[in-house]
Amino acid sequence: MDEDGVPLTAGRGVHLVGLEPPGNVARDLSHFRESLFRRYGLVSALAMPEVLPLAFGEATPARSSVGTALGADRIQPGKLETTSLFAVGPALYLGVGGPALPWLSSLAASLASGQGPFPIGLGFFLAILEEPGPPDAPLPESEEPPRLAWAVSTIIDLSLRYADSQRWWSFLECETVWSVQLRRAP
Repeated sequence: MDEDGVPLTAGRGVHLVGLEPPGNVARDLSHFRESLFRRYGLVSALAMPEVLPLAFGEATPARSSVGTALGADRIQPGKLETTSLFAVGPALYLGVGGPALPWLSSLAASLASGQGPFPIGLGFFLAILEEPGPPDAPLPESEEPPRLAWAVSTIIDLSLRYADSQRWWSFLECETVWSVQLRRAP
């Protein structure tokens, strides 16, 4: 049940296609998100896995359709790197840039995006900023984000089930449906 007493089965379900970084990058992102929770009380920082969201959809996208968007070689054409913090509505993101950014932008644009629990930005979802935090704490935008770079990723489809409430992160179930490992550019 959610905080309003509504059974989770009455919640919403969507699929999220995203980019999963390698383990060392995911670990550093996880540590940063944990610090957002500890310093600012942002519980939503602990909700999502370390995935760069590309598109939401009501149904599982066919692995083959994502494969078509990736091309036959399934190569990540260059490095991606984290940049700065930015907000999309109430969602706080850690932006990405680097030589592979045009490829990533094109991939995201090729996927039909629907409605999800948070707005999508071109970066790693960190937290929802509308949560109450300690009254004297500065905004998380003043945090110094980790500087990370990587040259190979995995495209994944996550099935998300969450409470249909403003605090969706309090009752989130997440399961990997499929994944496609990308190769490093030669």
